Amino acid sequence: MSDPQPAFVRGLFAGAIYGDVLFPYPEPLDVRDPDEARVVSRLIRDLRRIQGDLIDSAAFDAAETIPEPVIRAFADAGLLALTIPREYGGLGLSSTAYARVFSAISATDASLAVLVGVHCGLGSKATNMAIELYATAAVIGRTQRLIDDRGVGGSERERALCDLFCVTAGRRFRAQRQALAGREDPVDDTRRTIAAAVRTAAGYFVDDPVLEEAPGRP
Repeated sequence: MSDPQPAFVRGLFAGAIYGDVLFPYPEPLDVRDPDEARVVSRLIRDLRRIQGDLIDSAAFDAAETIPEPVIRAFADAGLLALTIPREYGGLGLSSTAYARVFSAISATDASLAVLVGVHCGLGSKATNMAIELYATAAVIGRTQRLIDDRGVGGSERERALCDLFCVTAGRRFRAQRQALAGREDPVDDTRRTIAAAVRTAAGYFVDDPVLEEAPGRP
């Protein structure tokens, strides 16, 4: 799978060294983005406060669970929203800021580091996929209601917009799924043929991202 933004460490495992990712070395976060640096400082202060009140690593290990009050405190402090986009209520931290906060969490308790890492890594991608599915279902439902009210002939524009939204949402969903799997989702001739037949029979208005990948297609 092609990677438009190669990662240095991931590249090492693939036998590739992306030196241009490291150099020129970026300015410190405090200089580059003072506002985000203040958010990081606030998060670490909140972590220290929670550590003094609620975090007991030995008790976590003995009970083989993280108590709900700890998880709630992390959520209230924003520690479960580090990488969630701001438009969805998260903090949308950069990689540098996330690394600083995650380092502090890891040094505090390994189990909490796993909790945050899964929630803000794997979980954030799955969340984006769920949002795309929900939004697509909502758009389709609204369009169907318009068709019921106005008839097919009176809702051509809305049907075209619905079709366009579904295609673009599908493209974003597929990209998220491939990123989650860490590999490209192959599109073979059988899949292209089925997609073309279904879209022709249904009378879709716009191109399908699967069909756009057909060999020789402009």
